[in-house]
Amino acid sequence: MKKITILILLLSSFIYAQNIYNVDELTLKALENSPDIKISSSKFEASTKRKEIAFSGYLPKVDLQLSGGEIGVSNLRSTIENSSIVLGKLSVKQIIYDFGKTGENYNISKFDSEAYKYSLRQKISDKKMEVKSAYYKVLQSLALIKVNKESVKLNKAQLYRAKKYFKAGIRTKIDV
Repeated sequence: MKKITILILLLSSFIYAQNIYNVDELTLKALENSPDIKISSSKFEASTKRKEIAFSGYLPKVDLQLSGGEIGVSNLRSTIENSSIVLGKLSVKQIIYDFGKTGENYNISKFDSEAYKYSLRQKISDKKMEVKSAYYKVLQSLALIKVNKESVKLNKAQLYRAKKYFKAGIRTKIDV
């Protein structure tokens, strides 16, 4: 059903087209405007980002906390002494061994990304095949239309001759 729809669209666009495209240009247009290829491409990009996030498990984690404030102290004579305080904390964490959890998480993300990449390639290949198949079916249909028009002309000429032969008495009614 999908191929028939593409064929009808290509046929109608071919008949009413102001610009005539060759098969390569139509393939490029189909690849640029195909929603399923765009979706597959987005899935591949997302899986690549997930792989990068999984790789970050190997990297050290650095945390920096800073806080500041002001303290006021009063003595017996009601004078206030202000002091500024700045506190800071720096921590660095590195995974030494996690029983293979980080490595397996990265491998899963990597293989998932490769699967999406090959899926995208397959969708692109399928789209190219669909467009080329529909294009050549349109060309075949147009050629068959020309052949059938010529066949109708020949049949009309043959009918005309058969009628003339019938009037002349050379042929029987069944031949006409």
